Amino acid sequence: TPFPNLPAIDGVRLRVARAGYKNWGRCDLTFAELAPGTAVAGVTTQSKCPSPEVEWCRAALTLGSARALIVNAGNANCVTGEQGVETDRRMAEIAAHELNLEALSVLTASTGVIGVQLPIEKLEVSIPLARVALEGDVTSAATAIMTTDLTMKVAEVTLSGGARVVGFCKGSGMIHPNMATMLGFIATDAVLEP
Repeated sequence: TPFPNLPAIDGVRLRVARAGYKNWGRCDLTFAELAPGTAVAGVTTQSKCPSPEVEWCRAALTLGSARALIVNAGNANCVTGEQGVETDRRMAEIAAHELNLEALSVLTASTGVIGVQLPIEKLEVSIPLARVALEGDVTSAATAIMTTDLTMKVAEVTLSGGARVVGFCKGSGMIHPNMATMLGFIATDAVLEP
């Protein structure tokens, strides 16, 4: 620190809002709008007890493209049963409605307390707020996804051909085994197949 200013990646619009999952007085919801035709791929945890968001993304990633990503910090929506599955579905539907899309074109992720229901009423308010918030940057998104992290984690590189790669992640002692509860997101303006 301090981190350099990270320029935006073409085709990715980042916005953040405060859902208030915890009383930490900062934004805790990230809304990434992806341009039409955005190719996506992902790697998910090998845990035998994945969250509904992991299961949702496993299904959505098979399409090879997406138009949005919603990330919550403060509540993992994990070990929450059928209600958690329904909450994750509604989260994708709310975001999809904001962009006039199909729900499976929205990727979802949540991190934080395990075993506590993710309050759908907070999502119903915060997702539309994030959608119309001023466009943020990688550092605002990296801060919004933090939980017990001591600092945000970001990186960027420009490749020899001019393409740019920018990434941000969260995780504080949560990487082992097999990524455990780590979240990481990488964007590039390179033209790639999923």
